Amino acid sequence: MALTSTETRNLERVRGLYRDVLDPHDRTRLAEYLVPGYIQHSPEATDGLGGIGDFLDWLKRDHPGHRNHIQRMFAQDDHVIVHLRVTVPGQADLAVVDIFRLDATGMIAEHWDIVQRVPENPKNGNGMF
Repeated sequence: MALTSTETRNLERVRGLYRDVLDPHDRTRLAEYLVPGYIQHSPEATDGLGGIGDFLDWLKRDHPGHRNHIQRMFAQDDHVIVHLRVTVPGQADLAVVDIFRLDATGMIAEHWDIVQRVPENPKNGNGMF
């Protein structure tokens, strides 16, 4: 099934968030992508632009080599799901699923995530990505 124009816009918007904000840990561009009343469901950050900004500052300070490697993205209506591999030098990689809800103007309004360490010795050879 083909994506709607809104779904395509939302995919590109979330891709831009990773490129311009999350990977460079740049809190100065948050207002370009997120609504001021941004709702955060991740236990690692508080609500609003300040909460995610503080999280980005922590990453920049304590884990400057942190990077997101998008494996696949999905869009349905006002939601975008991103499956990614997160690398942090000196630590086990993480398998992450980020879920975003965008408002009618294409601004990111809400976020959920699921985070799982990539095991060294999985019980199957299928891989997480």
